[in-house]
Amino acid sequence: MTSPDATILVVDDHVPNLAFLTDALSAAGYRVLVAMDGQEALDRLALARPDLILLDALMPVLDGFETCRRLKATPAYESIPVIFMTALGEPEQIVQGLSLGAVDYVTKPAHPDVVKARIAAHLGASRSLALAREALVRCGQLPIAVDPDGALVCATAEARAWLAAYGITGPDLAAWLATLGEPGAPVAPLMRRRGDRALYVSWLGASGHAVLLLMRKEDPAHAQQVLARDFALSDREAWVLVWVAYGKTNADIADILGMSPRTVNKHLEHIFLKMGVETRGAATALALRRPLGASAAAGSQPA
Repeated sequence: MTSPDATILVVDDHVPNLAFLTDALSAAGYRVLVAMDGQEALDRLALARPDLILLDALMPVLDGFETCRRLKATPAYESIPVIFMTALGEPEQIVQGLSLGAVDYVTKPAHPDVVKARIAAHLGASRSLALAREALVRCGQLPIAVDPDGALVCATAEARAWLAAYGITGPDLAAWLATLGEPGAPVAPLMRRRGDRALYVSWLGASGHAVLLLMRKEDPAHAQQVLARDFALSDREAWVLVWVAYGKTNADIADILGMSPRTVNKHLEHIFLKMGVETRGAATALALRRPLGASAAAGSQPA
C-alpha cells in the first residue's frame, strides 16, 4: 500500500540498513528523511515534521530510547507514531520501547514488506485519530484524562494549551473533582472566563484510576460570525442565536444585548424563518452543529 503524501523519518547509525530502508520506502512512494543518531533526528524535526518515525534502539550520541522519551515529552511531537527497530531476540528492548510510547517494533534485519505493512497500518490509525481530534477542536471540544489529584494522564497538545490559556491547573481540577460527592454523581462544570470567552470542564466518567473529562470552549464573537454566515442572519439576529445556543433565556439575552425582551422575540421570529425551524430547541440543535467553539475571530460583541 503506497502513501505518497506521507513522510517517514528513518533513524539508524548503520549505513547499509539506512540505505536499504530508504530505497524500499522511496520505491513504495514515501518521502524519506534520514538521521544517524537521536540528536540528529531531533534536529531534523525542527525543520520538517514526519508522519511516522522508524527508530533504531541502539545508537551512539543519543540512543533510540532517550530519543523516544524526549519525543513523547514534547507536545508538538508526542502524536507522531514511533516504530522501534530492534535486534532479533532482544525482548527487553521491545518492552522498553513500547513502555516509552512506541506503537510497534520490527526486528532487524527488517523485511521490507513487513516494514511497509506496519507503517501503513499505523499511518492509517494516526490519521484517523488526527481527524477525530480536529473535528473535536473545530467543535470547541476536547477530552482529557486526569488522576484523582488532577494531574494529566492523557491530553493532547491542544488540550494542554487550552488549560494553560485559561489558567486551569491540576490543583484546580482536583478541588473541583472533590465536589463530586458520590462517584459519578452529576456536578456543575468547572468554568473559567477570559474576556468574553469561556472554557467549561465537565465530568464524563471514570476509567480505572483515571477520570475522563470533556473541555468545551465558548467563543461568542467567533460563533456570531459563523451563524451570521451560515444562516444569512443580521448581526443582531446572529447574536441572539448565539446566546440561545448557549442556553440563555430571553430576559438574559435582553440584558446582554441591551434590548427589550419583546425585541428578542421579534429577532427569534426572523431567525426561525431563515433557519426553516419552528421552535427554540430546533434552532439550538441546528446552531450547535456548526463549529461554534473554533479559534477566535476578530471582533467584539455589540453594545
